[in-house]
Amino acid sequence: MAQFSGTVKIGDLNDFIAPSQSCVVSLQGGAALPDSVKAPQQLLLEEGKVQLHGRPGGGAAAAAGGFKQTYTPAGEEGPVKVSLHDCLACSGCVTSAETVLLEAQSVAELTARLTQPGAVVVVSVSPQSRASLAALHGIPAADVQARLTTALRQIGAAAVFDIGVARELALAEAAEEFLARYAAAAAAAGAAGAAARPRAASPLPMLASACPGWVCYAEKTQSGGLLPHISAVKSPQAIMGALVKRHLAAARGWEPAKIYHASVMPCYDKKLEAARDDFLLPGTSLPEVDAALTTGELQQLLDGWDMGRLAELPPSPLDPLPGASRGNSGGGGNSGGGGNSGGGGGEEGWEARYCLPPGGGAEPPLHGAPGSSGGYLETVARAAAAALLGPGAGPAAGAPLALKAGRNPDFRELTIHPPPPPAAAGGAAPATGKPPRAPPRPLRFAAAYGFRNIQSLVRKIKLGRCEYDYVEVMACPGGCLNGGGQAKPRAGRSAAELLDELEAPWRLPLSRAARALYKSWVGGPPGSPAAAALLHTGYHHREKTALGTVGDW
Repeated sequence: MAQFSGTVKIGDLNDFIAPSQSCVVSLQGGAALPDSVKAPQQLLLEEGKVQLHGRPGGGAAAAAGGFKQTYTPAGEEGPVKVSLHDCLACSGCVTSAETVLLEAQSVAELTARLTQPGAVVVVSVSPQSRASLAALHGIPAADVQARLTTALRQIGAAAVFDIGVARELALAEAAEEFLARYAAAAAAAGAAGAAARPRAASPLPMLASACPGWVCYAEKTQSGGLLPHISAVKSPQAIMGALVKRHLAAARGWEPAKIYHASVMPCYDKKLEAARDDFLLPGTSLPEVDAALTTGELQQLLDGWDMGRLAELPPSPLDPLPGASRGNSGGGGNSGGGGNSGGGGGEEGWEARYCLPPGGGAEPPLHGAPGSSGGYLETVARAAAAALLGPGAGPAAGAPLALKAGRNPDFRELTIHPPPPPAAAGGAAPATGKPPRAPPRPLRFAAAYGFRNIQSLVRKIKLGRCEYDYVEVMACPGGCLNGGGQAKPRAGRSAAELLDELEAPWRLPLSRAARALYKSWVGGPPGSPAAAALLHTGYHHREKTALGTVGDW
């Protein structure tokens, strides 16, 4: 497909996993039949034959052991459509088929909704997409968001939001989840020895969950033993979907069924994530994200409305989410219970870890975090160092992380050593009867981008040789800023130059707006049961289909 990124598909062939030819839906014609009907794909072993849709021209062929393969011609019921739900249920493909992704959630569909009477169209823009458009048009990221708001409102959007605030919730939840996992592992290891790392329901290393390509790969190709390592926190897109269809709809009196929520993301696989049954509005069949458009598709939409030259458009004020005040949200409020106890949990401890200090001055107009893929590694590492190792451990505030490159630039490591234990009066250790707070070993983190590094990481985990505590995992080489759906750079500029330019616009501090949303919407601090109910999800091992196996004979 010409619309897809050459960086991912051609520039690094070691990282591209092609779609499989094995599909549970017949692409030769005829609709898929329910389980109650004996479809041609079923294995009729009791009758002494295997009957399935063969390859065109296959006819009937004898198989070893007396089995017979019968080719059933395609019906004439019309063209076959493979839905995203079919792709999610099937293990034939590692992620999904490109054609399915493009047809299911497209510019044409969003255009139709924008012109549909009575429809309430809400558009949420990711920081990576905003940065890509900023580099493309040569204007600051804040100006991109303001001008996108102008353009999208003029063509019919009811509201335009920054997904960065949902990412802040995801970052805080990821950090608190890691602290809880680490505390559970440390408690379990106490009886078995300090160096032991016992198996648990939520084991270490904890693996980032924001990348749908990586999650689909884990669900479809790995045994269930890997899934407990993946963070339970929803992606920023999924959290934004819940914010729009639940919080925003209630605050503005909108009927969720009439809201069409489109996200703008750097990755085509975000379309697949939007179709997961886990992200439906509770009690309904309504997706909380109706369509995920890529950055390039958004630019295509704007070009179609003659609004593609963003620098020439006037800015508009950003739409604030109800209850997400960007002011200094001090005071108490409804905490809803304490957060996880990995060192200073609870609301005040969380604010000290993730938010600007009270009276810290005006915040930037957009939400942001360092790192090309959302800042997961940096946020978790800094929070863990402060909560587990105490003052003086880890990088200073504002200082970059001392990441060490591995065998290739898409694999980086970080080790944070604990400070020396404080000496008690007289040189003796204090007799408190409690274990020391500092862990007996350093904290180890890593970032693994691209399937080449992911497969190496998975092998280490399966063999029990992975020494990391947390790994930021992303399917695209270069991370989300290099996603396959990003806008193409201007002529004469390489992808590497674009990546360097994209990193700069959104190295911003975290805002206090997320804390306000925890009070007004979540009803509890990060790590609380209320937060888990809204902001966490689950994963499912996709069994290998019999058709996919037999079809390869």
